[in-house]
Amino acid sequence: MKCHKENKRSVSDIYSFLVTGIILLLAVTLIGCQSDNKKNLPQTDKIPEKVDFNFDVKPILSDRCFACHGPDENAVEADLQLHTEKTAYAALGDNKDRYAIKPGSPRQSEMYKRISSDDPDFMMPPPESNLDLSEREIAILTRWIEQGAHYKRHWSFIPPEKPELPEVQDRSWPENPIDYFVLSRMEEQGMSPSPQATKEKLIRRVTFDLTGLPPTVEEVNRFVADRSENAYEKAVDRLLASNAYGERMAAEWLDVARYADTHGYQDDGPNHMWPWRDWVIEAFNKNMPFDQFTIWQIAGDLLPDATREQKLATGFNRVHMQNQEGGIVGEEYRVEYVVDRTNTTASAFLGMTMECARCHDHKYDPLSQKEYYEFSAFFNNVNEAGQIPNVGASGPTMLLPDSAAVQQIKYLDAEISKQEQKLRALEKEKQEEFTLWQKNQQSAGSFIPDNKDLVAHMHFDNVQDRSVDNSVEDTLNGSIEGDLKKVSGKLGDALEFNKGDYINMGDIANVERTDPFSFGFWINPADTAEEVPVLVKTGAIYIGYRGYDVSLNKNRISFRLIHGWPYNAVQVKTFEKLPRNQWSHVAITYDGSSKAEGVRIYVDGKQWKTQTLHDELFKDINITDNVEKYRTQDFLIGERKSFEKIEYKGLKLDDIKIYSRRLSRAEILALADNDELARIMAQSPELRSRYQKQLLFDHYLLQEDAEFNSYFSELNDLRTRKSQLTDTLPEVMVMRERIKPRKTYLLKRGIYSNRGEEVKPGVPNSITDFPDDLPKNRRGLARWLVSPENPLTSRVIVNRYWQNYFGKGIVDTPGDFGNQGSLPSHPELLDWLAVTFRESGWDVKAMQKQIVMSRTYRQSAVMTEEKLQKDPANKFLARGPRYRMTAEMIRDNALAASGLLVEKVGGPSVKPYQPEGLWKEKTSGRHLTEYIQDHGDSLYRRSLYTFWKRTSPPPFMTTFDTPSRSHTSVKRNQTSTPLQALFTLNDPQFVEASRLLAERMIKEGGDSLQSQISFAFKAATSRSPETKEIELLSELYRQELEAFRAQPQRGDTLVEVGEYPVGSGLDTTELAAKTIVASTILNLDETITKE
Repeated sequence: MKCHKENKRSVSDIYSFLVTGIILLLAVTLIGCQSDNKKNLPQTDKIPEKVDFNFDVKPILSDRCFACHGPDENAVEADLQLHTEKTAYAALGDNKDRYAIKPGSPRQSEMYKRISSDDPDFMMPPPESNLDLSEREIAILTRWIEQGAHYKRHWSFIPPEKPELPEVQDRSWPENPIDYFVLSRMEEQGMSPSPQATKEKLIRRVTFDLTGLPPTVEEVNRFVADRSENAYEKAVDRLLASNAYGERMAAEWLDVARYADTHGYQDDGPNHMWPWRDWVIEAFNKNMPFDQFTIWQIAGDLLPDATREQKLATGFNRVHMQNQEGGIVGEEYRVEYVVDRTNTTASAFLGMTMECARCHDHKYDPLSQKEYYEFSAFFNNVNEAGQIPNVGASGPTMLLPDSAAVQQIKYLDAEISKQEQKLRALEKEKQEEFTLWQKNQQSAGSFIPDNKDLVAHMHFDNVQDRSVDNSVEDTLNGSIEGDLKKVSGKLGDALEFNKGDYINMGDIANVERTDPFSFGFWINPADTAEEVPVLVKTGAIYIGYRGYDVSLNKNRISFRLIHGWPYNAVQVKTFEKLPRNQWSHVAITYDGSSKAEGVRIYVDGKQWKTQTLHDELFKDINITDNVEKYRTQDFLIGERKSFEKIEYKGLKLDDIKIYSRRLSRAEILALADNDELARIMAQSPELRSRYQKQLLFDHYLLQEDAEFNSYFSELNDLRTRKSQLTDTLPEVMVMRERIKPRKTYLLKRGIYSNRGEEVKPGVPNSITDFPDDLPKNRRGLARWLVSPENPLTSRVIVNRYWQNYFGKGIVDTPGDFGNQGSLPSHPELLDWLAVTFRESGWDVKAMQKQIVMSRTYRQSAVMTEEKLQKDPANKFLARGPRYRMTAEMIRDNALAASGLLVEKVGGPSVKPYQPEGLWKEKTSGRHLTEYIQDHGDSLYRRSLYTFWKRTSPPPFMTTFDTPSRSHTSVKRNQTSTPLQALFTLNDPQFVEASRLLAERMIKEGGDSLQSQISFAFKAATSRSPETKEIELLSELYRQELEAFRAQPQRGDTLVEVGEYPVGSGLDTTELAAKTIVASTILNLDETITKE
């Protein structure tokens, strides 16, 4: 999209343009009647006989007019909008006789008067805009008005229809339908196709295009020797079936998905997302239909009974940048993640510059700011945090067990389920024994929990010297921070907490998620604050608040178990609020199940109803050795570790007890109100209510029945075994919805904290309606993207595939199919490809094959003088594609030609050679400060697998124009700088590859120098060298051999570059000289160019 300057014109300027008033009307009338205007009706030579709004008019209006008179209502000047016929045809101001556009009457149209004027105070565009109109453009606009000024929907918003094949003069040339459309355009321009490329050129071109790798010498020879009619098709089918095909296709998609191996921003820690990259490779190799490929990546987690692969696919919208820095505003960055997903989805699938509507209505396309945030609402319900932890994965995440672990987990899940069923069955069997037991129970005092399971007790009756006793363990006393006040409590003395006051009890009450435990305490809140931390045993934000805590949220009791907040955690909260200025007894029990249903909250002995806010806990809640440096998991009373002190006042606490088991309901009632329990026990068992019997039965099972406790112990052992297994498993970031939907708001000026009206999920009306039968979530959005009614997705995708082969798409702005984007060079061809793609079931391989099988693709890339003059940019495709290869292809070609390439598919990213100290120089955060180079096969993997650090990407890749991967990119730039040549001449990877190619020359190239040179040349370029080329390279060899003989140490130094061992029995001087020859071949323009 073009950048523009927003011209804010003065009041006087606006008055000079289409403002009602007698004086202005008279002036305009006089100007309109001038006979000596320098710009009378312009000449109409070389303009279309029938002017088309989309292809002739709108590009002019969008480029010169829409900034001030387009869709952005906040930027409209003189109350005039030209992007719709309704506003363009409307009367100007209160004067019903004046119109910006009067269909059929240019001289009665203010627009014509303005664009044809020479008066700087009257003309449009105004001089200060630095925009002007050519005579041809004025003529087009004039003729358009003459012909009725008909508007159309933007071309890309009109659903594509499959056109008939055009008539062509040379019917012998087309091979498939693509060729008819291309030849028709060529013939319109008076051009003819180029002959087919040589077989060597063709096999090299198609092999690089379909696999990203060069053909081997054997593959070239076999193809050249194959005289069968379908030799080329057989080669294409072989390439499409290779594993390298998926890697080639994935390389382009990783740009779109802004894939990297680190989170970005200052700290830039690793994100461990390579499993998603491997899924992409596998999806392309399996030829997953593109509609399914889309749905899985946008909403795989929301599909019915979603599989692990479907959930993994959603990593597409989790590989964006994420911030680990301390002190940031979490919500600000969480909003940035939502914005990134919105912009990426719009660019990747719709080809729209939707980001331009984040702060205001789009200035060029029919997209309002409200529609932008409606679209973003689809991505705003992810259960994530804005500041992500420095250790572990950033949630939501999914475990990635190997096959053995999968079987173990299945076995343990089945055993856990069996044991839970046994416990439920046992409960029913114990009723008779319970009846006998309760007849012998008379004392309420027997229900008071004994101290053997008490792990901490703070009663506050003996607070002195800023120290608080833990009566269970005298050596683990707490320290007071702030100005705590001693007040009268429920059971003696209590403490009053205000902002900044807290007790640090140190490293006590450590539990795992499979450990049952209970709390009991008296509480008296004086305030109704947003959040009041009560009992906190969590780490800092750097480890995702790992641990557990109890807090008040506007006096509702909240309990959390946390591995990483908010995505790997359990949270339950009461519906009711605690009363203010009144003592209440609160007890919380947890059964070790890692589920919200295993948590119960009691107030004054009665169980309160709770709501589940988070219920996805599948990893440990205790700090382990690998995160020791972030240890801040002391037990705090009245505070949590955060950058800002939490605002609250007047919180009173008394008699805090922590037990290492789940207390029974009767025990909790005993702690809260022994009198009520005494009344229950005083009643005859036959007269007790159902509630009272259930209360006692719960106690009997938990505390009295040995068989039940033995069963429960076995269940807990199984849960612990599963926990120990899953705690060791790797995680990968995926999408997952919150239980409670998050509201979305229009953000004024795009600022996270400046909320406007609430919006609901929706799509831009200008594209196509959102069907009523689709859910308003990501699953519905994904299906809308690939629905037959969506005019954009299939066009956008086939256009990028075309770009992969020809260097540019049929639309040369693949990320902008809007008003500021390029018009398609072959609109009918684009629609034919789009509809064919959709009708084929979104068959990606079939589309690739159709393109590369065309005569258009197979043309020679040789430029003739005539074609250079008529079509220097090859817009009309009268010759084959020729452009520099991608960074990955250049490096992989050198590795392949030298025999170094390791063709292993998938796995963790690797760290090949890189300039020493680069990460240290460019890194200011706490992660990955030193580049630790890999060794062995990892040095020679395909470039696709090179570790990508966002703050310091692989220098070779970025030098050859690989995008930074900070944001989505749908088209790579093509630059030419001296640094590129310096890399391919001097980088250890290329020097080593040159030496290994030289070794291949000696070992495989025959006995003569000429045959060895021919071997290396063909390995690198896929063709045999000409006689002159052999002579030049032979002379280079002789010169270098003489130089190395004069200075043998230089030869020794050269052949020792890289870690791959030098072949045994080779003459170092000869090898060094041939290394220079091989390097020269690898640096030829032909070697690094696809043609």
